[in-house]
Amino acid sequence: MNGYKPGKAYTMSTMPELSPNDPPVAPRKRSNCCLGCSLAVVLLFALLGTGYWFFIYAPPLRISEETTRITGPLTPDGQIDFFKALEKLVYPKELATDENGYRLFVRAFGPLDLEQYGTPDKEFYESYRLQKYEKLGLDPNIPPSLTLPENPYEILKRHYKKPDEDTGPLVDKKLGSPWTLEELPMLADWVAQIDIPLDAIAEMVRRPVFCSPLLEDPRLIQAGKPDVLIMLPLCDAQYFRDLARLFRIRAMHRIATGNIDGAVDDTISLLEFGCKAGAQGTAIHLLVGVAIEDLALSTPLATNPEHQPDAGQMQRFLAAMDALPPRPPLSRYLEAERLTTLSAVQYILHNEEATAKQSFLKRIFFTIFAVDPNIPFEQVNEMCDAIIEKRFDDRIIEEDVSLSELDGIGNHLWRLGWTPQSRGKTLGKVLCSIFCIPADSFEKTLHREECNSRIKHLVFALLRYESEHGKLPEGDWPTAIRDYLGEDPDCYFSCPSIPAEPGKTTYALVHYEDGKRPEKLDTLLLVELKEPVPLAEATISAEEILQEAKLPESQRRIGSSHFNSMNVGYRNGAVEIFSSSSGWTDVQALREKLGLADPEE
Repeated sequence: MNGYKPGKAYTMSTMPELSPNDPPVAPRKRSNCCLGCSLAVVLLFALLGTGYWFFIYAPPLRISEETTRITGPLTPDGQIDFFKALEKLVYPKELATDENGYRLFVRAFGPLDLEQYGTPDKEFYESYRLQKYEKLGLDPNIPPSLTLPENPYEILKRHYKKPDEDTGPLVDKKLGSPWTLEELPMLADWVAQIDIPLDAIAEMVRRPVFCSPLLEDPRLIQAGKPDVLIMLPLCDAQYFRDLARLFRIRAMHRIATGNIDGAVDDTISLLEFGCKAGAQGTAIHLLVGVAIEDLALSTPLATNPEHQPDAGQMQRFLAAMDALPPRPPLSRYLEAERLTTLSAVQYILHNEEATAKQSFLKRIFFTIFAVDPNIPFEQVNEMCDAIIEKRFDDRIIEEDVSLSELDGIGNHLWRLGWTPQSRGKTLGKVLCSIFCIPADSFEKTLHREECNSRIKHLVFALLRYESEHGKLPEGDWPTAIRDYLGEDPDCYFSCPSIPAEPGKTTYALVHYEDGKRPEKLDTLLLVELKEPVPLAEATISAEEILQEAKLPESQRRIGSSHFNSMNVGYRNGAVEIFSSSSGWTDVQALREKLGLADPEE
C-alpha cells in the first residue's frame, strides 16, 4: 500500500489505495475489559431472572376443582365467593318464611345486642341489623314487640360482687342447681317477667327450623375485601347458648318448687333448641347445638325428694327426645368446614392488610417472598378429602411448621423453601394445622352426645323400675328394665364409640355394699366401661370405684373414648360429662358423688 503508515488515522477519502504488493494489515486486538463487561451484564440478568423467578414471581391461581374446589360464584374482583357458596350449602328453604322460628324471634325481639358480645360500633351494628332483616324478609322499621328481662347471671353477679373476687363460679353454682326465691329473692322480678317471653321462644323453637342467616362483616365489605367465614356464626351461636341457659334456670326453679311438668317442658324446649341450632350446618353451630342438648340432659328432674317425676313425665321427655329430627350428615358439616378453610386461605393470600397484625406472615409471605397460591389450596383440599373419606393420616401434615415457629423465620430462608412452590407448601401446612378439623373430632362429639342420650334412657328406666318395685334391680339389671325402653331396648346398652355385641353392655350400675342406699339423690347411678361386659356382670360397687381411683388410668376398667372424659348418670335423672383423669384425683369429691362422704367432712 503506497504511503500507508501503520498507526495513522485515515478516513474513507484519505485512505490510500491497496497494492497487490503491500503486506497484509494485522487486525486490531479487542480490549479484555469489553468481554468482562458483557459477561457481567449476562450474569446480572441471570441473577435478576433467578431472583425474580424464585422470590418475586407468583404463579396465578388456577380456579379449578383441584384448587378452589368450586369455580363460582365469583366476586367482582374475580375471586371465589365462598360466602355465597356456604349460604347455598347450609340455608334451609324455610329461611325467610314463618316456618323458621328464628325469623319469628327477630320479629318479636329484634336482633341481638352486639354490645354484649364486644361490638359496640354503631355503624357496624346497623349494617348487621339491616343484613339480618333483609335475609329474613322482615321490615327493619317495625319495632320489636317483646323484651327479655335482665339476665339473672348479671343480677347475681352484681349482688355478690366483691372487690378483686371472681363471682362467676358462685353464680354458676347458685343457678346450676334447683333454687327458690327464698334462697335468691333478688330474682323475684325476673321470675315474674320471664314466662311470657320464654314461652314465646319455646313455641318458636318448635317450628321446623330455627336458622339464623350468615352475615358478612360490613367493615370488610366497605373495603372491598373478602370475609373470613369462620368468624360469621360466632355471635348468634353464643346468643343461642345464652337463651338456652334461661330455659335451664327456669327449669331449676320449677324443680325446686315442685312444678315438674313445667320443668319437663323446659328441658324438652332445650332439646328442640339444641337440635335446631345444631342443624344449621357449620362446625360452630354443631358444637353449640350439642352444648344446648347437654343442658337438657344434665337437668336433674328427679332431684326434689318431695316431688319426683312420675312415669308419664319421664316417658314424655324420652318420647320428645326420640322424636327429634336427625342431624344433617357429617359430610355436610365437613363440606362447610372445607369452604370456611378455603375462604381463609383466599383471604390470607389476597389481603395483606388482614395479616398486618401478624407481622411474620405479612413480612414473609407478602412483602419479601412470593408464594405459589395453588399449592395451599391443593393441600387444604387433600386434607379435607382425607378427612371426609376417613383416611386421615398425620403424614399429610408432617414436618408441620407452627405459627410460633414462623415468627422471625425470615432470617432462615431454608426453613421456608427456596421456590414459590416450596413456600406455598409450607404455608399450606400451616393453614391445614390451623383450620382443618379431623373428622373423628366431629364423630366423637356426636358419639358422646348419643351416649349421653342412651344413658338418659337407662337412668329414667331404672328410676321407673325403682318407683314400681321400691328398689333398683340387682344382677342382670339390663334385662330387668327392658320393658321400660320401648320397642328396641338393645340399642341403649352400649356407647356408640364401643359397640357391644348382643348380651353385653358398656354401662355399669353402681351398687352399694349391704344394700345401703345413699340418702342423697345427686349420687352416681351409671358409669361407662372401657370394654363390653356380659349383662349379668354389669355392676360395680362404690368401694370398687374408689379403689379404681387409686389406679393409673390405663389400668381402670371404668372409662370411655370421649376426649379424656366419660358420661355418668345420677339418681336425680341428670347425665353429665365426668373427667376420666382429673375427675378421679379428688377422692373426697368422688366420695361425695358416691354418697359416701361424711356430712361433717
